[in-house]
Amino acid sequence: MEDLLQELGKGYTYFSRLDLKSGYHQFRLPTADRPKTAFVVSQGHYEFRVLSMGPQSAPAAFQKTMYAVMKSCREFCHVFLDDIIICSKSFDEHINHLKLAFEALAKQKLVLNASKCELAVQQVVVLGH
Repeated sequence: MEDLLQELGKGYTYFSRLDLKSGYHQFRLPTADRPKTAFVVSQGHYEFRVLSMGPQSAPAAFQKTMYAVMKSCREFCHVFLDDIIICSKSFDEHINHLKLAFEALAKQKLVLNASKCELAVQQVVVLGH
């Protein structure tokens, strides 16, 4: 986290914070992995079809997947689970960075939570800092 905060202080003037809507649940589990999530209750046997927050490995799997999704944007984009921070040195550059980030997310059919996103601001709160 210290690395991220230091990176954000490197002369950037525009920031956007994007938030995935129900982030974990947007990633479908491969059929072969679904039995690993199985649980039984009185009503029957259930398996998750999407990534859930419960398994111990879920955050690491989610982070790894998000890094892959945003790989083309690594130069200006920082991912921490379902929070995506975009940093730019000019407004025009920022608009281009947003376009590239939106394209990367759309390619994977990922949906943002518009009410939690901040676009083209000059200060942004990141992980409470």
